[in-house]
Amino acid sequence: MKTKILLFVFLAASSLCLSQEKQEVFSSRSITFYGFDFALFAYVNPNDPTKTYDAEKIKDVYPVFWNTYVLEERPTSKLEKYFNKDTVYSDLSCITESAKMINEKTFIRDTPITLNQDEIQALLDSYNIPNPKTKVGLVCVVENFIKSTKYGTHATCYFVFFDTSSKKILMINKEEKGTAGGWTFRKYWGTALVRSVCFYTDDIYKKEQRKYKSKH
Repeated sequence: MKTKILLFVFLAASSLCLSQEKQEVFSSRSITFYGFDFALFAYVNPNDPTKTYDAEKIKDVYPVFWNTYVLEERPTSKLEKYFNKDTVYSDLSCITESAKMINEKTFIRDTPITLNQDEIQALLDSYNIPNPKTKVGLVCVVENFIKSTKYGTHATCYFVFFDTSSKKILMINKEEKGTAGGWTFRKYWGTALVRSVCFYTDDIYKKEQRKYKSKH
């Protein structure tokens, strides 16, 4: 009996904590968008037997190229509408720095990877945000760019809301329906990221928001 009571108390406390964390996400009227982080991602294209990729360029140039493409297609004014916020700031300094963590010798693979929350939290802990503009931040941690007859052609990534002071994850969801498209390498995968934003806000964020509002 005592064990059941303790379990109930633990579950109730956990539920309250999660509710409070989501409250921070949905009640904040301004957030900072830190972009798409490629530090942990895998580029999966087993159909190319030559593996003739410019891995160094993908590491050093394209993370910023893809992020600027997203902000061109979905500027902060549109993100404000998507996330129902008064103000969305953008700051790509953290993802620009973390891109240096990409190992150009190993990130090109034949099979997709799966990240866990501990890996993502460790990545957030590495961010240097000395004077955050907002209490809540949003970063999209890219897991895979997949171009494969077996696995399809799309991006998988995690949309992560976090406390910009403590770096603690407040809400995290995986999105994996962003299909690629376009003539250039920048636009091809940039399109996958833009579509990921659209699918995430429509399929996940707005549903979570309605669920939260129905209880408050």
